[in-house]
Amino acid sequence: MEYYRRTQTGRGLVLLLLVTFLAVGMIILAPHLAPKETLDAMTPDKALPPANAVAPLAILLAVTLLFTSQTVAVTEDALRIILFRGLYTRRIPLAEIAESRPTRIPWYTVGVKSVRKGWLYSVAPGDGVELLLRNGRRLVVGTDDLQGLVAALRERFRALPQHEIRSGA
Repeated sequence: MEYYRRTQTGRGLVLLLLVTFLAVGMIILAPHLAPKETLDAMTPDKALPPANAVAPLAILLAVTLLFTSQTVAVTEDALRIILFRGLYTRRIPLAEIAESRPTRIPWYTVGVKSVRKGWLYSVAPGDGVELLLRNGRRLVVGTDDLQGLVAALRERFRALPQHEIRSGA
């Protein structure tokens, strides 16, 4: 049973990738959309064939769809982080979490990356929850609903001994 589920979209990342998509598309496809006189003056090796022009655009579109969404769910016994439209799921048993505290994620650390003693999962800068695990590792999970995620974790942690959620940032 899920007690909490929220999907966050990295709007800034979506905008950046879509602008890149449009710019690359215009650069690659411009020779094919030019007037016939311009095309006649060009040598064949200056313009990519349309089939080759589509591949970079398809890759950018796939990156935009896959890397700009993150779902966080709190179940009866675990926190789940779902990335890449469900292709990757990280499950953290609640019993393994020693401490949780709100944190801020700066704009330059967005992504899935290794951080000091752990991992960061975030598609946008802003609020997050830092989880300190019993094994000494840590996870930072981005969210656009900090109060909802903290409330769901508190509700589930009430049954777990020796757990603490700090209210400070």
